[in-house]
Amino acid sequence: MDTALPNQAERIADGRKATVLAKRMANQFGDNGAKSVAAAATKTLKPGATEADFLAAVGRETVVRVARQYGAASAEARSTSNRREAMRTSKWLADVPAVFA
Repeated sequence: MDTALPNQAERIADGRKATVLAKRMANQFGDNGAKSVAAAATKTLKPGATEADFLAAVGRETVVRVARQYGAASAEARSTSNRREAMRTSKWLADVPAVFA
């Protein structure tokens, strides 16, 4: 599985969450599909975008693609949205030590 992101995305997204997201996208969309999602998401970013901005843009793009295939109100679109949000906000994938108190 090739999880390389397009060049601009690589400069923005180099943390654990981006690595996990790249693998999940490759699993869901295939290697070329994952690169296409990342490229489309990167085009929506403004200069100075952060990894969090990139992850949110990728989440939106993957939901759009799933909704296009299954319908905006489909269980698949909701599930994809929920998984992306959970991954994006998970303390377990933070690049800094997490405190779970």
